[in-house]
Amino acid sequence: MLYICVLRLFLVTFLSIYAFSDDNMSVDEFLNYVNPPAIHRYQKEDGGIILCVRFQDQLTLRSQTSQNAHKVERRGFFKQNGGGGAGNVSHSCPPGTFSLREVKKEDVLRVGGVEKYIKKPSPETIDILAEYENTRSHEYAVVEFTFDTPVIGTSAYNSVWKPHVAEDAHYSLSQVWVTEENRLETIEAGWHVDPQRYGDDDPRFFVYWTADRYLNTGCYNTYCSGFVVANNFLINFGVPLKSTKLFDSSQYELPITIRLSEIDGEPAWLLEVYGTLVGYWPSSLFRFISQSSSLIIYGGEVSYSAKKKGESLSKTEMGSGRFPAEGWRSSAHIRQIQFFGTNSIKVDKYIMASNTNCYDIVVAQDYGFGGLYAFYGGPGGGSQNCRA
Repeated sequence: MLYICVLRLFLVTFLSIYAFSDDNMSVDEFLNYVNPPAIHRYQKEDGGIILCVRFQDQLTLRSQTSQNAHKVERRGFFKQNGGGGAGNVSHSCPPGTFSLREVKKEDVLRVGGVEKYIKKPSPETIDILAEYENTRSHEYAVVEFTFDTPVIGTSAYNSVWKPHVAEDAHYSLSQVWVTEENRLETIEAGWHVDPQRYGDDDPRFFVYWTADRYLNTGCYNTYCSGFVVANNFLINFGVPLKSTKLFDSSQYELPITIRLSEIDGEPAWLLEVYGTLVGYWPSSLFRFISQSSSLIIYGGEVSYSAKKKGESLSKTEMGSGRFPAEGWRSSAHIRQIQFFGTNSIKVDKYIMASNTNCYDIVVAQDYGFGGLYAFYGGPGGGSQNCRA
């Protein structure tokens, strides 16, 4: 059994390295690889092109048997418009297809090449307690949950904002990490503002995975073999979401559920948004989280160009750009945080903020506000005392 797990991890790592090495794949080759043939296409209000792709033509399924591909295709006839939440939808794709945002050459060139486009900046640890030596390039405001017994899922409502991302930064995001105590493997979902990737400051829905701490395996969305789209869901990866404005009574939210289940008898981590299945990560991608998770993290992250100790930090905002003490309608929130397990679960939480003068988080329980919740965020270098 151990031999099989090691072999599986080796194959995932090898294929990922080979497929996305700058020496092996040019930008044009990547575009042909990541944009499947479309039976229909249309343009969004933001100028993005949406491809209507047959389920069996998606990247992860191209090498699988036609029988397995058709099993997924049959799940794709259900449509969901996202209700009154953060979704921003005006078109749909025909039955038997799903919608996919087309990757353009200028998108890849803007971030500096294929490797940087498909992956988060590396190295990445999600360990904000690690000692910063001479420089730092990430800030976190998160709450980490550990459990007396492993869990098989989590869900929460995540408010969507439009934080300012400065020119010296990569992105500002809000998400959930489903991971384990070593933090080698993660499954992630949320929203981010990433001007280098998209050329604007709109918040956009994304997913991510890695099996080796962001080094060689994994990617955003469907940019490599891994995540399988299993529904014609109308909130596309990379398409702008509606965002909340300060003090606005309309709080746009992205309700995300990640839970372990089965697809055709094989274990898989399912992604649901607005209660609708979007797709899944096969458990075979992982070793340590193939059957459960021992650590789940919620909160925000900012990535920026490296700063030396004592330097003014990037003026990139997290969440709404306001500190959590300002509360409802001003601070970003993640509410109704829940966990799923086979037995009763004892939950321990650890509040982590890498630099409280820049970004912070508070966690509390209020059944009138949907149970367990967090307010988080901050102005970054826009705060007088914020330093690297």
